[in-house]
Amino acid sequence: MAANNSHSNTNNNIVSADESILIHFCGGIPSKQVPTNIDTILTCEKVLEICINYIQYIVYGREKIGQIYGQKYLPTFGLVACPEEVIWIPLNHIFKKNTEKERKYKLRVRFRPPADQFHDNIMCEYLFLQTMDDFLMGPLGKDPELESKTLFGLLQIAFMIPTTLPLNSATLVDEKFKSRNFKVWNFTKFISREVARRFISQPLVDHFWVYKTIKERIHKYKRHSPPVPLGYYKKELYRLLMEAVPKYCFEEYRVSTVTVKGIEMSSVNLCLYKENGMLDGLYYGEQYQCSLKDIYTIKLNKPKDLSDKKWQVMIDVCNGPPKILLFEEEGLAESFITMIQGYFKLCVRYDTCLCRELQTTGSRISTELKSFGPIGRHTAESYLEDSLSVTETTIGWFLIHESLTNFGQYEAVCRFKINQSERQSDSMNAKKLIKSGIIEYLDATEFRLKMDGIEKTFGNCIELRRHLTNEFGQQVCPRNLSRVADIHDDFQVEEDYYGCDTSQEDVKSTVSISLPIIKDDLTDMILIPDKNPLVLKYEVYFKTEKMMLVELQSEEGAYAKSFREGFEKLIKWYRIKDSCFLKFYNLVLDPQFSVLMEYVPDKDVLTYVCNKSPTVAQMVHIMDQIIKILIITERAKIFHGNLRLRKFMVFPSQNADFVTIKLGDPGISSYFDTLSLEYKGNVERTPWLSPERRTNLRKITSESEVYAVGTTFCELLYRNDQFHELLNLGTNQNIQTYLDKNKQLPQPAFLAESCVESITDDPEGKSYVPEAKDVLNIVWKICLRCWAEDETDRPTTTDLLNDMKELKDKADAIEADTIFETIQNVAYDIGIPKQKNERKGNGQKRAELTKLFHKHLQNKYLAESCIDLNYIKKMGSGHFGSVWEGRVRAPETDLQQLDKNANLWTTVAVKRIKHLGSDRRSLYKEVVTACELDHPNIVKLFYLSIGPINPGKEKDRYDPLMLIMELMNQGSLSSYAKKLGNLHSPELVSHMLRILLDVAVGMVYLSGKGMVHRDLAARNILLTKDEDGKITAKVSDFGLARMTEDNYRFYRGKASEELPLFCMPPECLAIDELTSKFSSQGDVWSFGTLIWEAFSNGDTPRSALNLPKIDGLELLEKYKNKYRLPKNIFMSQAVYGLMEKCWNMEQRLRPPFVDLVQILNRFLQDPQTLLYV
Repeated sequence: MAANNSHSNTNNNIVSADESILIHFCGGIPSKQVPTNIDTILTCEKVLEICINYIQYIVYGREKIGQIYGQKYLPTFGLVACPEEVIWIPLNHIFKKNTEKERKYKLRVRFRPPADQFHDNIMCEYLFLQTMDDFLMGPLGKDPELESKTLFGLLQIAFMIPTTLPLNSATLVDEKFKSRNFKVWNFTKFISREVARRFISQPLVDHFWVYKTIKERIHKYKRHSPPVPLGYYKKELYRLLMEAVPKYCFEEYRVSTVTVKGIEMSSVNLCLYKENGMLDGLYYGEQYQCSLKDIYTIKLNKPKDLSDKKWQVMIDVCNGPPKILLFEEEGLAESFITMIQGYFKLCVRYDTCLCRELQTTGSRISTELKSFGPIGRHTAESYLEDSLSVTETTIGWFLIHESLTNFGQYEAVCRFKINQSERQSDSMNAKKLIKSGIIEYLDATEFRLKMDGIEKTFGNCIELRRHLTNEFGQQVCPRNLSRVADIHDDFQVEEDYYGCDTSQEDVKSTVSISLPIIKDDLTDMILIPDKNPLVLKYEVYFKTEKMMLVELQSEEGAYAKSFREGFEKLIKWYRIKDSCFLKFYNLVLDPQFSVLMEYVPDKDVLTYVCNKSPTVAQMVHIMDQIIKILIITERAKIFHGNLRLRKFMVFPSQNADFVTIKLGDPGISSYFDTLSLEYKGNVERTPWLSPERRTNLRKITSESEVYAVGTTFCELLYRNDQFHELLNLGTNQNIQTYLDKNKQLPQPAFLAESCVESITDDPEGKSYVPEAKDVLNIVWKICLRCWAEDETDRPTTTDLLNDMKELKDKADAIEADTIFETIQNVAYDIGIPKQKNERKGNGQKRAELTKLFHKHLQNKYLAESCIDLNYIKKMGSGHFGSVWEGRVRAPETDLQQLDKNANLWTTVAVKRIKHLGSDRRSLYKEVVTACELDHPNIVKLFYLSIGPINPGKEKDRYDPLMLIMELMNQGSLSSYAKKLGNLHSPELVSHMLRILLDVAVGMVYLSGKGMVHRDLAARNILLTKDEDGKITAKVSDFGLARMTEDNYRFYRGKASEELPLFCMPPECLAIDELTSKFSSQGDVWSFGTLIWEAFSNGDTPRSALNLPKIDGLELLEKYKNKYRLPKNIFMSQAVYGLMEKCWNMEQRLRPPFVDLVQILNRFLQDPQTLLYV
């Protein structure tokens, strides 16, 4: 399809190729260069705007420009990289000068409407050009799904379409209509070879008959009476093509999928519109996974290290494990995500961003403005009128929507505040009460509002919305309406598109008792305690199945009507997602209104958290499920209206560590909504009612539901819903007056308390550890956001779900919630057996646990009361811990003599290890073993004890276990070497060699015990001076040591550990299947580095190499290329030669510590030869 001559030179001025990107188009439209050397940031979204502005004149002609609505159809277009046309460019991609490889792209309609939704608009007109190209010369014509008979019929229509632009859809196809001019010998140049081969096997004969048949069909079209517009044939060609090849515009990706069976290669694609007879949704090959509406959020995780070249896409779906896909290329992963996001935007929710990582600036601004998509003036005004009709107060309304015609522009449509009399008298002049203004986005910090000829500038979205609220009243938000943008009309799907996912077995189970049953059919009735006085619940059996009978205890008709309405909502929700809502079985014929429901084994969530004391991680997972259930009700536009913990029921989960929750019916809350706020039932539920609902109880919106969720989360924090009692309100006060005055519930006291530092402050150990308290504080902040007075300031459900994602990661990383549980875990990891009668939350006391430590460790455990440590005098810090100076006394010391006799206290060093994570148990075994070590060149470990996890004002999180060691009064070898300075005399060299000999002797002892140090460095060699002035070196810091196992001479540690790279041997830097190897020969390599530090004035390898940001793999490559720490002028060749022996890449060729002791002894016999020249 070629453009006519009038548009052949529409390109901008030619610019340098390295300063622009080249955009190709369909239908023969001339390519366009878009400069990248401009002042503003050039994103893919901006390029699409430029392209649409460019093609609209060519496709439509200038006379229809005002009716094109390019902004409306912008989300349907995309840029695909040429020439492969496989990777689509994300809308947030930034084009930079001299950074694009190919720098050639093609504009295509990426998201097509259903086959029967082909209309006269810029999207469909360009889509027609695109399908014509793909059909005649591209992949569509050779698709095997396109049968030859259908293909030939389509060719007859295609050859009738002219080649010039614009292709006016209103043009009549009659005898005057000019179709393309083709002859018997040249018509094959308009089609691809693959298409031609399907009809032409004998060139001469087949050419003639194909040509003649097509020519006759075109003349028949022209002679049709009455004449048919060209638009009819264009629609027919599109419809027939889509019916023949329903996968057109639905991309397929070959990826690795992570399932319960493991990692499998699979093709992943979308099916929509039921055009191919399959369920609509996401597929792995032929296997259905979920519908679009089941998708909550998508996260793109980049490779964690250089060895893992997989980009992980995690799709969070409704009440099920996330779908995990692994992509070989980042571009393919982003293409897949943007495909899901695009169809979700057009078919489900225009105003929802599934993936934060790929959110565009336009999407972010629309979210902050609470803006509708592109909608017409009539639609906007109808929304305002609908809002006024349900409002009992004298308020006005306004809404913000994207412009239909101008890119990057918004419109504010406002309805003035009026009183009731004006509403009635001015109903005929309603249009006069509506005014509109233009909102322009200037830059990251400024917005301009033009209204009534006046311009005002605002610093951010909040200021702008506040101004409109003060001027006109409340804002109409898109999340309370199903139709957010006019483009939804072009992507309409059948009503059951997001229908019930109930399995066939569930349907049969429901049908089996579809007829009403009588109460006599129910057996083994047991009353279930419930606080609701209007309802009785029973555990019953119907035949062999356990169910729950719910009886309404009031005969008033309004109660029964409200009760029935609540169950109607529940049935609708259950049909959408049966795994998230209680199952309704049937009505029971009884004088009391009764229903049979799914049996709830663990009762409601509030009862569960009060009885079971779930962990912080378990509570966060419950919150996550609440948000996901709320999203389902919001998307269905069927709001609950009575959300609280007692409405969520607990069920066992496949994961034993967590539970599954389901939402029950709202009860008779709709009846309470008809009563005054002062009614007793409404007073009790006031904390869950948003400010706007307290004004109008029947106003249930997404925002009011989010407010209720905030209070529901607050229930979890308090583990109580009786806020009147919690607040100690007197008889003259109620919860309504408290909230009117204070606006929100108070923060739980335990969150405001500072961290506990001593056993005397918390003898039972019930205080939360800092990590748990951090998570709960984030939950509290979420509550505060949900309780925002202005409903438009409350977070969306998608915002909450993204918050939950991050919160779950933090909560899952918590090993123990409380101080007591932390110490209890220490006891188990050390080897203390669990007590038979122990139950979580109702078992051992802190004092009992201390006795167990004494019993298991005997004289190696020291109680906290025997330690004098104020965390003021810090002696040093390492990669894995810190050391303070303190004092200890023997447990049997007479307490009355302590103040009188200072000699009863012994000065010691107290080592605290930073949080260890999953390696703690193996470390504890090593530490307990280290208590038994006794050697003059090993720092003596006197006692083990338990201390605070955040000592003093430390920001770091420390392990509870304290190591009480002998105090080394001369500090580390690193600092000592700096004090000595250059080793310029035989005496200094001999002195340093004796220190190194002490270290080697100590390591002989350690290696003989089968222990690997893993962090042998000058900072971990401590020195002490005795009364005679003799300096002795001792090996310290067993924070990294591990016991080697039986026949294995190396320890395999996780690659993710924080390790001092420059002290590590090369075999530990290699990442092979995410593991590293540690051995005694590795300590020899580290000893070579230690010698280098001792003879380099205490300088560190990192500073000497000037490589502050190097990673392990890069350092390994340097070692393989024979790079070593340099020899400085103060080292003799003999000393440096010893280092080189230690630095041999072959472990077996490194000298063992026994040999190193002999070598150092020989050096000491003639230190003169070790002086540098």
